[in-house]
Amino acid sequence: MVVTTTDLRSDNDVVMGLTAGTDDMKVVERIRLVSPDRLEDRFTVTGPSWLASPYRYTQLFKRYPDVRLGEFVCLSSRNRDNGVTADLTPPP
Repeated sequence: MVVTTTDLRSDNDVVMGLTAGTDDMKVVERIRLVSPDRLEDRFTVTGPSWLASPYRYTQLFKRYPDVRLGEFVCLSSRNRDNGVTADLTPPP
């Protein structure tokens, strides 16, 4: 799967602490299953007016069948640092 992210806010972390610096920044993720229990996410961050060359990073994930993951919500007017959470309870 390929995910392209653009229009990043300059005050948000993009990947590995790298902060969006310009309007031309783009993040492309190439996500693939490398084995039944391993997921690979390859990032390429470009921003010609800010980065001299593309920034690349690979992150590997291991499946833990007994672990339940929580949801992270990104709201443009709120962020994880101000203690605000969104209610994701499905309606009855």
